Amino acid sequence: MSVNKNSILVLTCRNLDAGGGASYRTLHLVKYMSKVFNVFVLDAQRNTFIIARDGYVARKRLKKSLVISLLSLVPLALNRVLALFRLPKEEVGRISYIFDLGILLDAIRIGSKVKPSLLLVEEFYSLAALALIMKKILGCKALILDLHNIDTFRLMRYPNVNKLFLKLIYLTELVACRISNAVIVVSKFDHHITERLLYSSRVYVTHTGGI
Repeated sequence: MSVNKNSILVLTCRNLDAGGGASYRTLHLVKYMSKVFNVFVLDAQRNTFIIARDGYVARKRLKKSLVISLLSLVPLALNRVLALFRLPKEEVGRISYIFDLGILLDAIRIGSKVKPSLLLVEEFYSLAALALIMKKILGCKALILDLHNIDTFRLMRYPNVNKLFLKLIYLTELVACRISNAVIVVSKFDHHITERLLYSSRVYVTHTGGI
């Protein structure tokens, strides 16, 4: 790993090897940015990371840490507990990753070597709180949040959604936007919703995958 002041560290709780629309968007953005920056990605697979340069990505292995592997089970266990209350499965997963200390420690391991200028949180806005800690520890210039969806707005349209859970999602998404230096969204409509619903004035629309 080479140290570069123009490095970006990307965080997501999705396994990018598994495929799917969200993974494709993340990888597309990462490849796009890697034409200018050295990009390092931490996803759901602990003790590994993805490196992207010149539009190509490759997965690399870190020295295995039993502590990190065990800590990565915390959000999974919390996810199962919350699922017992018949809450929306995908959103429960996003909330549980507030406590993903495994990705936090992996990020510190990577970040201490590559010294990223920027931290980018992909889709899982619940990671923003951990990313803020990383930003302070690593001395990053900015924290950017990429909202693939506006989950609060989407859940508001569900007729039988648990109101207390909706408030928890809203609070988590709101705080994530407020503590980020910039928020990127996929459409002008999401731009409008983010400004009005989440009170963020630093919102930008991505069209081609760039910031």
